Amino acid sequence: MLKAKLLVLALFLVGVANAQGLPEHTQPKKPSKKAEIILFSADTLLAIGDVSTTIIVLKQPGGYERNPLARPFTNLPRPAYVASSLAMITSLNYISHRMHHSQNKFLRKTWWVLPVAAAIGNAYGMSMGIHALRSQR
Repeated sequence: MLKAKLLVLALFLVGVANAQGLPEHTQPKKPSKKAEIILFSADTLLAIGDVSTTIIVLKQPGGYERNPLARPFTNLPRPAYVASSLAMITSLNYISHRMHHSQNKFLRKTWWVLPVAAAIGNAYGMSMGIHALRSQR
Protein backbone atom coordinates (compact mmCIF):
# COMPACT_ATOMS: atom_id res chain seq x y z
CA MET A 1 0.00 0.00 0.00
CA LEU A 2 2.83 2.36 0.85
CA LYS A 3 4.44 1.69 -2.52
CA ALA A 4 1.22 2.62 -4.30
CA LYS A 5 0.98 5.89 -2.35
CA LEU A 6 4.60 6.72 -3.14
CA LEU A 7 4.00 5.93 -6.82
CA VAL A 8 0.95 8.24 -6.93
CA LEU A 9 2.92 10.97 -5.13
CA ALA A 10 5.82 10.58 -7.55
CA LEU A 11 3.52 10.76 -10.57
CA PHE A 12 1.83 13.82 -9.09
CA LEU A 13 5.15 15.57 -8.52
CA VAL A 14 6.34 14.71 -12.04
CA GLY A 15 3.07 16.09 -13.43
CA VAL A 16 3.45 19.32 -11.44
CA ALA A 17 7.06 19.69 -12.53
CA ASN A 18 6.12 19.21 -16.18
CA ALA A 19 3.26 21.68 -15.93
CA GLN A 20 5.62 24.32 -14.61
CA GLY A 21 7.97 23.76 -17.55
CA LEU A 22 5.27 24.34 -20.18
CA PRO A 23 5.09 27.81 -21.69
CA GLU A 24 1.99 29.81 -21.01
CA HIS A 25 -0.36 30.71 -23.82
CA THR A 26 1.89 32.47 -26.27
CA GLN A 27 0.60 35.43 -28.20
CA PRO A 28 1.34 35.51 -31.93
CA LYS A 29 4.30 37.64 -32.92
CA LYS A 30 3.53 41.22 -33.81
CA PRO A 31 3.41 41.57 -37.59
CA SER A 32 6.20 43.46 -39.28
CA LYS A 33 5.10 46.94 -40.32
CA LYS A 34 8.19 47.31 -42.48
CA ALA A 35 7.13 44.47 -44.80
CA GLU A 36 3.64 45.93 -45.11
CA ILE A 37 4.91 49.42 -45.92
CA ILE A 38 7.34 48.19 -48.56
CA LEU A 39 4.85 45.85 -50.21
CA PHE A 40 1.92 48.27 -50.15
CA SER A 41 4.08 51.12 -51.47
CA ALA A 42 5.41 49.01 -54.32
CA ASP A 43 1.88 47.84 -55.09
CA THR A 44 0.54 51.40 -55.20
CA LEU A 45 3.42 52.67 -57.34
CA LEU A 46 2.97 49.84 -59.83
CA ALA A 47 -0.77 50.58 -59.99
CA ILE A 48 -0.03 54.25 -60.73
CA GLY A 49 2.44 53.18 -63.41
CA ASP A 50 -0.11 50.85 -64.98
CA VAL A 51 -2.79 53.56 -65.00
CA SER A 52 -0.35 56.11 -66.46
CA THR A 53 0.77 53.87 -69.31
CA THR A 54 -2.82 52.88 -70.02
CA ILE A 55 -3.86 56.54 -70.27
CA ILE A 56 -0.97 57.28 -72.63
CA VAL A 57 -1.77 54.23 -74.79
CA LEU A 58 -5.46 55.19 -74.95
CA LYS A 59 -4.54 58.65 -76.27
CA GLN A 60 -2.67 57.05 -79.20
CA PRO A 61 -4.65 56.27 -82.35
CA GLY A 62 -5.82 52.66 -82.23
CA GLY A 63 -4.90 52.28 -78.56
CA TYR A 64 -7.20 50.18 -76.39
CA GLU A 65 -7.26 48.33 -73.09
CA ARG A 66 -6.70 44.60 -73.51
CA ASN A 67 -7.77 43.63 -69.99
CA PRO A 68 -11.52 42.89 -70.13
CA LEU A 69 -11.91 43.56 -66.40
CA ALA A 70 -10.29 47.00 -66.59
CA ARG A 71 -11.82 48.00 -69.95
CA PRO A 72 -15.09 49.43 -68.49
CA PHE A 73 -13.11 51.71 -66.19
CA THR A 74 -11.13 53.22 -69.06
CA ASN A 75 -14.34 54.77 -70.41
CA LEU A 76 -14.57 56.92 -67.29
CA PRO A 77 -13.12 60.45 -67.28
CA ARG A 78 -9.39 60.32 -66.55
CA PRO A 79 -9.57 61.58 -62.92
CA ALA A 80 -12.32 59.07 -62.14
CA TYR A 81 -10.30 56.27 -63.78
CA VAL A 82 -7.23 57.11 -61.68
CA ALA A 83 -9.33 57.45 -58.51
CA SER A 84 -11.11 54.13 -59.08
CA SER A 85 -7.82 52.33 -59.68
CA LEU A 86 -6.29 53.79 -56.52
CA ALA A 87 -9.47 52.97 -54.56
CA MET A 88 -9.25 49.34 -55.70
CA ILE A 89 -5.58 48.98 -54.77
CA THR A 90 -6.14 50.73 -51.43
CA SER A 91 -9.03 48.43 -50.57
CA LEU A 92 -6.91 45.40 -51.51
CA ASN A 93 -4.10 46.68 -49.28
CA TYR A 94 -6.58 47.22 -46.44
CA ILE A 95 -7.85 43.64 -46.75
CA SER A 96 -4.24 42.39 -46.70
CA HIS A 97 -3.51 44.53 -43.65
CA ARG A 98 -6.51 43.03 -41.86
CA MET A 99 -5.34 39.55 -42.83
CA HIS A 100 -1.86 40.29 -41.46
CA HIS A 101 -3.30 41.31 -38.09
CA SER A 102 -5.89 38.54 -37.95
CA GLN A 103 -6.22 35.97 -35.16
CA ASN A 104 -6.44 33.26 -37.83
CA LYS A 105 -3.02 31.68 -38.34
CA PHE A 106 -3.66 30.88 -42.03
CA LEU A 107 -4.63 34.49 -42.80
CA ARG A 108 -1.60 35.82 -40.91
CA LYS A 109 0.70 33.60 -42.94
CA THR A 110 -0.85 34.37 -46.36
CA TRP A 111 -1.53 38.10 -46.05
CA TRP A 112 1.14 38.90 -48.65
CA VAL A 113 -0.44 36.86 -51.47
CA LEU A 114 -3.03 39.51 -52.49
CA PRO A 115 -0.67 42.48 -52.80
CA VAL A 116 1.98 40.38 -54.55
CA ALA A 117 -0.58 39.12 -57.07
CA ALA A 118 -1.81 42.68 -57.65
CA ALA A 119 1.76 43.95 -58.03
CA ILE A 120 2.54 41.25 -60.58
CA GLY A 121 -0.62 42.11 -62.52
CA ASN A 122 0.11 45.83 -62.45
CA ALA A 123 3.74 45.27 -63.45
CA TYR A 124 2.59 43.13 -66.36
CA GLY A 125 0.03 45.75 -67.41
CA MET A 126 2.62 48.50 -67.20
CA SER A 127 5.14 46.49 -69.23
CA MET A 128 2.51 45.78 -71.89
CA GLY A 129 1.69 49.49 -72.05
CA ILE A 130 5.36 50.35 -72.47
CA HIS A 131 5.66 47.68 -75.14
CA ALA A 132 2.63 49.10 -76.98
CA LEU A 133 4.14 52.60 -76.87
CA ARG A 134 7.46 51.39 -78.23
CA SER A 135 5.83 49.43 -81.04
CA GLN A 136 3.83 52.47 -82.19
CA ARG A 137 6.98 54.53 -82.80
